[in-house]
Amino acid sequence: MKTPFEDKELFHAYLCEGDERYFKELLNEFNNQNKNQFSDSDIIIREFELFGIDDSRDITRLANLKTLQKQQLFFLRFDSITNQAQDALLKLLEEPPINTHFILVTKYISYLRGTFLSRCRIIYSNFARDYTSDAEKFMQMSFQDRIKYVDKIVKNKNYTKIEQLFESLEVFLSKSVIENKDKLHILYELKKAFKSPGASLKRILHTLATIL
Repeated sequence: MKTPFEDKELFHAYLCEGDERYFKELLNEFNNQNKNQFSDSDIIIREFELFGIDDSRDITRLANLKTLQKQQLFFLRFDSITNQAQDALLKLLEEPPINTHFILVTKYISYLRGTFLSRCRIIYSNFARDYTSDAEKFMQMSFQDRIKYVDKIVKNKNYTKIEQLFESLEVFLSKSVIENKDKLHILYELKKAFKSPGASLKRILHTLATIL
């Protein structure tokens, strides 16, 4: 697993392609190798489903609170981020306070703006897989065909296919974050429900087929 900590000196901003598991592994590696360079109060860890303009302002405020002598490190993971939030972070990522570093983690780098990407050192991984075509097919199905499709998945107890369906829809909808904000929120809630013990797969997937 490639991480920012392979560099001899930390760059001011990294953008890493990865999911929740990658983020946890990243934190574990940091705790094992680099944590003694920072005090606990100077390590800020945040996770977001949708990173918005208010979140950008809060992170900017926190970054500007520290004294010049202290090192500060932000670990930020988000499933998606609005264009307004990206724009609001540009100056902070380009000219952060001295000794301040950002490690951003998101699943799908491809939907981010070029101006945002240009402020970061990008670390790609093999995580992202292109399921967009699957999502497009699902979104274009009639309601009846969607129900038949998900019922077949439930009958076969194909958990991998369910995860792929959620992932493909997330990639597809994230291409227009603002327009699909409500749908993405529903998708995240259903995804959480799917991972809950005793969850009704049929009910979850029928809701997915009905609402999206």
